[in-house]
Amino acid sequence: MLMWTLAAVAGGAFLIDRAALMTMRPPHRKPERLSADLGYPITPIEVTSDAVTIRGDLLEPEQAVADAPVVVLVHGWTGDSSTTLHLAEPILADGFPVAVFDVRSHGRSDPAPAVTVRHFRDDLLAVLEWLQENRPARKIIVVGHSLGGSAAILARARGGPIEGLALVASPADLFAATAGFFSDHGLPGGLLVKLFHPSWRLRARESFRYLDPEARARDIAGSIPIAIVQGDRDTRVPPSDAARLSEATGVPVFTVEGAAHRDVLVHPDVHGEILRFIRSV
Repeated sequence: MLMWTLAAVAGGAFLIDRAALMTMRPPHRKPERLSADLGYPITPIEVTSDAVTIRGDLLEPEQAVADAPVVVLVHGWTGDSSTTLHLAEPILADGFPVAVFDVRSHGRSDPAPAVTVRHFRDDLLAVLEWLQENRPARKIIVVGHSLGGSAAILARARGGPIEGLALVASPADLFAATAGFFSDHGLPGGLLVKLFHPSWRLRARESFRYLDPEARARDIAGSIPIAIVQGDRDTRVPPSDAARLSEATGVPVFTVEGAAHRDVLVHPDVHGEILRFIRSV
């Protein structure tokens, strides 16, 4: 009887782990378009993070602002560099170089067994290191969308060379955001987050105490300029997350009326606010 019970427990744990692993494997989507489609000079970026090849591009404007910082755009979960090209266009047109890249298992970068916010953070850090080596005289500003913004907070808290940080529709609490995603699909979000937590922790290889965007935002508050941008119709990352990040950093939220989670990147008000922030830095 004991053997059967142990076998049942082990089997259940295995199935839970397999289900959790599926949530760490984003579906591969072909990029909507490539950096070359914008028509700007490009320097390819290729770096290694955890033995995984990460690919991206550094785009240079035709007439750059003097001593212009490089603006790094970080996509969110299931996005890719083409997602951020909507935002890259007005930044390049304003005279600022832009770096875009694909996190592992997204876009043109190599696949990986699992992807967590820790991997997002480390892939960004690898790109930042490349920029320091190849554009050593340039300041770096990071604009992160969704999970990309959360990862950017963690990268700065880890010592990444970020001198300005703009957060666009970025979660303050990754577990709550994930539970909400499950619940939106008719699943018991709170229960699944508790069940999957050990598997996520195993693949992240780092305590989630150090991967908490809200807590790490408190750590970096006041050290660099920060902007928080949020659509008021975002159901994936609700405005309450922006309010929590605002409280953690002391930075007011720039609210975009009528904008949801993805279309916030193409909204002209967002473009204007991000450009204002970049110029101020």
